[in-house]
Amino acid sequence: VEAPYLDTQSRMLAKAVAAQFPNKPIKYAAVTHFHYDHIGGVRAMAALGATILVAKGHEPALRKVLEAPHTHPPDDLAKAGDKAGKIETYEGTKEIKEGNQSLQLISFTGSPHTEPMVMAYVPSGRALFQSDLWFPSIKAPGSPAAAQLMEAIQMAKLRVDTMVGGHGLIGPYAEFTKAIAALKK
Repeated sequence: VEAPYLDTQSRMLAKAVAAQFPNKPIKYAAVTHFHYDHIGGVRAMAALGATILVAKGHEPALRKVLEAPHTHPPDDLAKAGDKAGKIETYEGTKEIKEGNQSLQLISFTGSPHTEPMVMAYVPSGRALFQSDLWFPSIKAPGSPAAAQLMEAIQMAKLRVDTMVGGHGLIGPYAEFTKAIAALKK
């Protein structure tokens, strides 16, 4: 989930994944929203052949990024030709399964950050990945964006133990619920 900042970071991530999981290609790259710090490396992911999973509302912005010519000098995507991954859009929920594992991408509306937002949920680990709506592990206060995230989690009936933030931090769900409860006081 996410292809942030630069193609260089996506290439380095792909190398790290290949080192840890040889012969397991990156099949998908999903984005939570279209801000540059979450899609800056999406062209490199597509160049690897990854299908780019995009909430329907983000399709126009992602198409511009992925279909723009980049020829002087050609980047990895321009060189990939027919081997490049394509955009796949979805509305609501998209589930990816492999073996006993699954990842659910859940698109939701009402966010003050951008429309729509996407959260990624791993049911077997009861872990929720989200970007920019709440920052775990720093005792972040609740905010309208965090309250809206809580509402989306409840509407999707997710059982969450761990919150994973798109900017690198991980924390317990209890910390998140405490921040939301304090906001409502």
